[in-house]
Amino acid sequence: MKNKWATPALVLGVVSVFFGWLFLPPIFAIVFGSMGLNRSAVLANDGQKKSGKGQSIAGLVLGIVYLLLSFYNLFR
Repeated sequence: MKNKWATPALVLGVVSVFFGWLFLPPIFAIVFGSMGLNRSAVLANDGQKKSGKGQSIAGLVLGIVYLLLSFYNLFR
């Protein structure tokens, strides 16, 4: 079985780099990243080696960073 949340999390995290001022890509990257991280834990417990954990973490981190930067730019 495949982690269907990991790739969209990474893609939205990268989109957040360019469109972070829109607030939606970073928020969706955070949501998909957390769901992908949860799913990767389930897949890892089932014994799968490729669980999508790295993609989920990257999307989550990029989403958080660019959401914080967009709030900083909004209120400075």
